[in-house]
Amino acid sequence: MRTGTLFWIVNTAGWFTFLLLTGVFFGWMSGQLNQNTLVLQMTAFMYYLPASGLLRHLIHRLGWFEQQKHGWLMLQLLLITFLLALTGQFIVSMVMMYGLNMMNWAAYSVPILLMTTVQNWIVLCLWTLLYLVLKQFRINRRQRIRELELERSVKEAELMALKAQLNPHFIFNCLNNMRALALDDGPTTRQMITHLSEILKYSFQYEQQTQVTVEREIQHVNNYLALEAIHFEQRLQTNIEVEPAVAHTMIPPLSVQLLVENAIKHGISLLPGGGELSICVDQHDNQLRIRVGNHGRIQPDNDSTGIGLNNLRQRLQLLYGTDAQFQLEQVKDNWVAATITMPLENNQHE
Repeated sequence: MRTGTLFWIVNTAGWFTFLLLTGVFFGWMSGQLNQNTLVLQMTAFMYYLPASGLLRHLIHRLGWFEQQKHGWLMLQLLLITFLLALTGQFIVSMVMMYGLNMMNWAAYSVPILLMTTVQNWIVLCLWTLLYLVLKQFRINRRQRIRELELERSVKEAELMALKAQLNPHFIFNCLNNMRALALDDGPTTRQMITHLSEILKYSFQYEQQTQVTVEREIQHVNNYLALEAIHFEQRLQTNIEVEPAVAHTMIPPLSVQLLVENAIKHGISLLPGGGELSICVDQHDNQLRIRVGNHGRIQPDNDSTGIGLNNLRQRLQLLYGTDAQFQLEQVKDNWVAATITMPLENNQHE
């Protein structure tokens, strides 16, 4: 509903209810609750409804919500509301004298006019204050919505930039492995091409998304490990365990693959006899936990282990804030563990 339409609906209902109740109350208190009382209240309603609309127009015309000189504007509003209240009370008085014959000029006096005017002035001042508060609340709410939309668009842009840094790095490593085996083993190379095509399909398919299911990410990791198994032969042993309850939980794409790639590159590939790679995805303390462990040691001159893990940390921060944690530690003398914990998000997207 448009703002102007909503204003007139609420304003009409408010004035009608207020004037009806006050007319009934004061008529009952004075013992003069009759048709004349209702006519006077209807006259006041017919005046104050457009008068309040005019006051709303003047508030915007004076630039209350754009200017900072609210002291001067407040004085202007006080004068305007007083003149509106004085005019309204004068109109009601004329109706009482010439329309309803309830009083005459002899019984009328300036003090009575001023007293009733001040009463109506207070009502208009309260109406003005209520309108200013509600209008400012709506402005603040719209501003907050715009800030959230801007924040979301910035996050999406940052996520796309981070993912764009990860994908070329991954493809570069895969192509190097294929080049090493292409001349010696044609069938194996064809298998590698098949796995690589699945990997590229995954990367392109989820390039525009910030989250995928655990199940889909593990399928992608299996394709990656199939390529690495051909390259490392017996030097790479893998063990993957995924708790069925978390298979459809949403995670950042390429997050598990990045940890696996890092474990092989900075751990197992440096060991002459190779080693074991372990992947475990389960639920722990009402959070999703991803653990990737491998034989090896954290290199003291490279504690960040590359741009990939830094980007992963940034992605987790952008998506989950402080609700997600990443930890890389040397748990044993020859065993490194990378652990991600993040909120459980079980909404399916496929």
